[in-house]
Amino acid sequence: MSERRLYRRLYIYYFFMLIVLCSWVSPTSAPPMPLRLVYLLALVLPAILKAPNMLVPVLACFTALGTYGISCSYMPTEKWIYLLIIAASLFIVPSRLKSCQRPPIIFVVFCIYVCFIDFIHGEELTNIDYCLLVVLLSFFFVSKNGYEKNSYMIAFIITTIILSIFFFTYGQSSAIEVSETGRRSWVDPNYFGNVCGMGVVLAYNIVVNKLAPNKFFNKIAIFTIPLGMLLLVMNASRGAFLSMGVAIVVITMFSKIKFKQKIGIAVLVAIGVFAMYSLGAFDVLSERLMDEDDTGNGRTLIWEAKMLGYMSGDAYEKIFGIGYQNGFFLAIPGGFGFHNDYLAFLVDYGVVGLILFFCIIVYPLKLVANIPSKRPIVSSLLAFILICSMTLEPFTLGNLTYWYFYMLIVLFARWNHPVASK
Repeated sequence: MSERRLYRRLYIYYFFMLIVLCSWVSPTSAPPMPLRLVYLLALVLPAILKAPNMLVPVLACFTALGTYGISCSYMPTEKWIYLLIIAASLFIVPSRLKSCQRPPIIFVVFCIYVCFIDFIHGEELTNIDYCLLVVLLSFFFVSKNGYEKNSYMIAFIITTIILSIFFFTYGQSSAIEVSETGRRSWVDPNYFGNVCGMGVVLAYNIVVNKLAPNKFFNKIAIFTIPLGMLLLVMNASRGAFLSMGVAIVVITMFSKIKFKQKIGIAVLVAIGVFAMYSLGAFDVLSERLMDEDDTGNGRTLIWEAKMLGYMSGDAYEKIFGIGYQNGFFLAIPGGFGFHNDYLAFLVDYGVVGLILFFCIIVYPLKLVANIPSKRPIVSSLLAFILICSMTLEPFTLGNLTYWYFYMLIVLFARWNHPVASK
């Protein structure tokens, strides 16, 4: 069987698996765990046995949909399961180790440090530890020449499209707690909005920087942009809207396109914004902006309490942190999140942890410092996740989708050519 035919069959197969995944729309009950495990095996085995470089894009797409979709999902929520799959796959296809990417050394150091701090303080690994180890091993399933870059891009774009369809179909009328899985039918609109924004920013990069391998791929990207923008407006997540806006500005300003094209893009955006405003799409977002208080809906109070708790610790805790579990319960009875990843890394993993986090963020920028064609792509994607992290904590909470998005940024910086060869 030719390689082209193999990949065509795999895409058809995973399209069918997407339909199965989306068929479960109950917000109050999840599929039985044995059924979820069977589904997961059916999802990953074809990729592992036939096209190992497809495994990570498949996991990135399906775990995102399973986490942020309208309902409970066929995808297991336990992060250790995905670590087990990735680790076992390396033994099944050891040949991948000969011609694959290697995780950045700074990322390896960061992973070891975070896992060690969490282990000595909590005596168990947390979600962030499992996510880091999953991404660390995922690098070994990526080719050096970037053959599978199209699959990575389409994974996030499909996620945005399907989540948008769910959103416009079901709205937010089914926000029900599910005790069995610990999740709701709709997760936090801010995290949900940012995940959808990933596909929008990536699609915009594809169109502006001509990353699409063919016209059909480009049309999908063009379709994703207005669809995702409308979702973000109606979802009313201010942080997600801001992250997307800044990323799009960076792409438009610094990409090598003609000035007339930049003006044309600005006009189209203005027309689109006016149209959405006229249709009332901004009503919910406007209400949220008007309801905003001086504390950022309590965020500044949380930051103050956590920072005071951090400053009251000894020198060792300030330098090396207190671990995720202790950081969550710091200063606030019953425990509460930070709503800021930078503060979370400082408290949980100390000054050393925060410095290492900034190091892994700077790493892809360093790779493209002398490559003008790549700088707008990498800079815009990094700007997106950096702004996301100002009012949320997607990385310290251990959201696999966000860590996979970071991995994609590193790969964009590493791959020799911004446009796929096939």
